[in-house]
Amino acid sequence: MIVGLLGAGLGAYSAFFQQPLAGIPGADGEDGKDGADATSTLVVGILDPDQGETVAGSVVIRALVAGSDNYTVSIMRNGSQVGTSVPFVWNTLGVSDGDYNITVRVTDVPSGKRSQDQVVCGVLNNPVNERVHYCASQAAISLALSNIGAGSGTIVITEDITLTSSITITAGGSYIVRGVAPSVVVDCNANRMAFSITACSSFLLQDLTIDASDLTSDTTSAIYINAPDVRVENVRVLGDAQRHGRGIYIGGTGVWVIDCQIEEMFIGIYDSASGTSAHISGNTIIDCDSGTAGQGMNILGTGTICEGNYIETCHTGVFINSQYCVVSDNILFQVVQEGIYSYAMNSTFCGNVIVGTTLSSASNNSGIIVASGSDYNMFSGNLVRDFKNAGAGTGIGIIIVDASCDENAFVGNTMLFNDVNYSNSGTNTYLTGNNYS
Repeated sequence: MIVGLLGAGLGAYSAFFQQPLAGIPGADGEDGKDGADATSTLVVGILDPDQGETVAGSVVIRALVAGSDNYTVSIMRNGSQVGTSVPFVWNTLGVSDGDYNITVRVTDVPSGKRSQDQVVCGVLNNPVNERVHYCASQAAISLALSNIGAGSGTIVITEDITLTSSITITAGGSYIVRGVAPSVVVDCNANRMAFSITACSSFLLQDLTIDASDLTSDTTSAIYINAPDVRVENVRVLGDAQRHGRGIYIGGTGVWVIDCQIEEMFIGIYDSASGTSAHISGNTIIDCDSGTAGQGMNILGTGTICEGNYIETCHTGVFINSQYCVVSDNILFQVVQEGIYSYAMNSTFCGNVIVGTTLSSASNNSGIIVASGSDYNMFSGNLVRDFKNAGAGTGIGIIIVDASCDENAFVGNTMLFNDVNYSNSGTNTYLTGNNYS
């Protein structure tokens, strides 16, 4: 309850809203009159929501009462009581869109005298031409997907969910699936995919956390995409110290993965050979290192753009065996074994910052490896530093491994503080403007 003394303005305020409202249930009191009894000084005025306001989601009903220190409150929606105190939170997701009369009625306990105020507001949870389903369980998500079918709609996950099976997208519709906040968790709860997206006209997954700590296979993906025009945005995928599984698997055309965070997986993002024209940007990938393997990204798809990502403490930062790709402006920090491991052809690697560590190993650790059959690539403006090896191996800034690497160009790269800054066994390598310190 709220007890307050109002100035003279309350009477006018209350009277303004106490006009009969034809056609809206519950607009009049039980005695057919609005407002206070003629002999009573008890008055109430609704402060929120406003008359004629359109509301959605959780709405706080607020009111002020004057003229009594001992009273009861009844909050009614279209004549039916829904609450007994103010402020009162009304969750509009439980009702259909439309107009609703909200009445706040107070009764003085000693005298039984009564006053009320009311407003009419409109509820619009679901915008025109968009079906929105608010889901707090896996069963609710399955029902929503069934209801949307091959049409279009939005699913908002409102509570943490522990899966008993994968959430599958197979009906060919257009979907948005998002959390009510990025902290909403979908738990794989076994060695299973959280989302399997295989048939859709479009799909957006955003603002969720995937708990992938129960994955036990290196080839199981927390998010599996084998459909075109899928976008994953602001999603966290969290593994554990065992570093199993793939964070996101890309197998469709035109998939975007942006502003995601992936931690402690075997492979952060796996762009398969069936994935073409992927765009991977602005992501943070950390701790993909099992001790002997692990990759921040594995790029096998043609025409992939990989730009502006931050990859830290991964065994291999970016492994690429594809063509017509762009790998640019990424930061690969504290690389364990290889920064960029390239079997690529006709691709561009530019503006990347690659920082290694001191390894104690019999095998070499390198900033950029141009491996057998990696031909016709451009490497420009990259910075490679701090690849050292205290064991039998050697820390190398950039290495072109053998004569099968043909016609690669290195322009304006800088190699600093590596055991060996540059090693070239390639054929027809073009070099200009590089700095070896």
